[in-house]
Amino acid sequence: MSGVPAAAPDARLAEALGALEALLAAIAPLRQRVADERAGLALAVREYDRALREPNDEAARLAARQAYLRAQLARADADPQPAPRLTAPASLAGSHPDAGAATPPPPVAPPPTGPVVDPRAERKRAFADHVFYFAAFGDAAEEDAVRQRINAVLNDPAADLGDVLEALAWGPIWQARQEWETPDDQLARLAAWRAALAERLAHWRRAAEALDRDDQRSLYEERRSRTPDGWRRYLAELAEEQRAENARLARAVAALDAEWARRQAAFGGAGA
Repeated sequence: MSGVPAAAPDARLAEALGALEALLAAIAPLRQRVADERAGLALAVREYDRALREPNDEAARLAARQAYLRAQLARADADPQPAPRLTAPASLAGSHPDAGAATPPPPVAPPPTGPVVDPRAERKRAFADHVFYFAAFGDAAEEDAVRQRINAVLNDPAADLGDVLEALAWGPIWQARQEWETPDDQLARLAAWRAALAERLAHWRRAAEALDRDDQRSLYEERRSRTPDGWRRYLAELAEEQRAENARLARAVAALDAEWARRQAAFGGAGA
């Protein structure tokens, strides 16, 4: 593969390349941190759910029953003699002059004519062409790995240019200039790459901040701060505490059930 190596960098080119290298250096550890913490958080949540599924499910059932009984008793207190249910006479059904009239469907816009151009796909393909044009990794396995990473992003319609850029390690290929490019063309291309990488850095910072605010972050921190045996004991203690709370809640529900049964017997109402 041929190409015109970049000339001795002038100040603008040196600044552009330095900014790209700095962005890549900032993205790599942040992306790895987000990946590690997402995996750790998901594992902690799975293990928590597995250890506490039964007592948590029972707690949800009891809480729902308690809320239902409290609502029934509150209605009974507000209206000790419930009025009979009223239903509309069958003869009134469809008596409205517009009843049964079909609503015309909204107009359907005609399909677009001509090819639909996806700007993201174009940006990704232009970068991939640049990489593959200058690809000279010197190692078949490394080249194949790079191609696989880039092709995976190319095939993802939600990914954009920055997703492709961050998949490629810093090296001579970033400095190469295509033979049909002028120095100004090269600077314009590098400026677009810089903007795309800046967007990816902002994306990973937002992702890290979201993980810091995650409601289940404390589980991840507990798991990370404990030994495997200590983590299992911690989950067992949580499960035992929930079972004790369930026993207290069950007694409260039983008292509400008894009161509701007494009200029904007094008023001759239907069963709960």
